[in-house]
Amino acid sequence: MTRRTTPHGPSDGRIGPGRRAAPGIGADEVLRWAASLPWVVRLPERDRSEPIRFAVDCPILERSGVWLLFDTSEDFGLPRSLMIVLPGDVARRGAVAGWAVPITDLDDGRWVVAVATPKRATEFRALQRLLMLSYISLFSHAEPG
Repeated sequence: MTRRTTPHGPSDGRIGPGRRAAPGIGADEVLRWAASLPWVVRLPERDRSEPIRFAVDCPILERSGVWLLFDTSEDFGLPRSLMIVLPGDVARRGAVAGWAVPITDLDDGRWVVAVATPKRATEFRALQRLLMLSYISLFSHAEPG
């Protein structure tokens, strides 16, 4: 099986009852896929209310950092969301286009944004490409110093 990693653009980001889930597509599938990437580790949860966190830990290239979080709470009736660390220009474009919600500026040229969990196979593939961009950017990101 060949894994495609070329970017084709983000999901349309739509959420709500009008979207039907494709079999096997959703948060669990995203988390399994993310955990399968090289040097990705799932960080231990300190308590049940904390998001599931994935980090890159690559001692060979001296790179480490959290790059993906999954909010498992459904507080206030909001849908579950994935939080991704993205380069600032991509995060800004995503916010303007409506598929990303800015969460916080990391003050180093990167932002944490929230995106909807995929419900369709096409959304899952688009999210995979966005996650690959996030993952790769962690390796090319220069540490402030």
